[in-house]
Amino acid sequence: MEDLELFPQNISNLRYPLDRRISNDVSEFLRQEDPLWWSRLVISARGFLMNLQNYTDEQIFNMDDAFIEIHRVFVTKESSMTPQDFIHHLNVLYSVPDYLDVLQRLDPSLNGYLEDNPFELEPQRSSFSSFFGHPGNPRNLAIANKQKLAYDVFFRLLKMCYERFRDPVKTMRKGIKFSTDPEWQPDSRVVLFQSFGQNNRTWVLTDFDRHIIKHWRPNGIQVIFGDAYLEKKQRAGYSLCDYCGMLEQTKAQFPVYQKHRFCSEQCFVALLDGKK
Repeated sequence: MEDLELFPQNISNLRYPLDRRISNDVSEFLRQEDPLWWSRLVISARGFLMNLQNYTDEQIFNMDDAFIEIHRVFVTKESSMTPQDFIHHLNVLYSVPDYLDVLQRLDPSLNGYLEDNPFELEPQRSSFSSFFGHPGNPRNLAIANKQKLAYDVFFRLLKMCYERFRDPVKTMRKGIKFSTDPEWQPDSRVVLFQSFGQNNRTWVLTDFDRHIIKHWRPNGIQVIFGDAYLEKKQRAGYSLCDYCGMLEQTKAQFPVYQKHRFCSEQCFVALLDGKK
């Protein structure tokens, strides 16, 4: 999937709407697509951010926590926030002038300090607390700064998709067919598994990878990489784990027991227990 407006190859071409906030009247927009579309939007946002630069394991861990929460809001509906709540709270936070810079200056882990913390005043306090906890806690301020790029990149994509939705002509021309196109696959720079395709003996998964695989089990690979990609791999002789749906990195990598193929001891036990 190549969409250079949403996912530019050059970071200098990254366009932000002049007003980053989104209208609170988004009910119709939120209803227009199914969970698969929303899941792939989150997957693409996360993969795009991870490819902008190299991050430490700690940075990935913190941003993955944010993307998991976003996925819970828009897809699994396991969050205390609804999608409307999510949009409202980020609108409030972006009403703080130079919001992202303020988070940087408030981060105690960077020796940040501001005489006045704008997030200790309402309505910013309630919105900040919904994402990160009470703004008076230094640990929460540090977490907010570490996760801000995840929320910022996703909110940018959400705003641009909303703009397309409001312009029928543009929507027809640039609709993102995340869930309806059998040839869909993520942008070549939008990947999840950091060790994918390197013939490692085992997959190296992040928390976000595990969250996606668990939610869509046993169809996670299909959701992540698309129907056409999976069919090509299966025609080439690669198999899936019968429990979680993980794809082999090498042919016949996964052992077979009683006609069941499994990728890990945990999946083997789950298969034996019949927990499907």
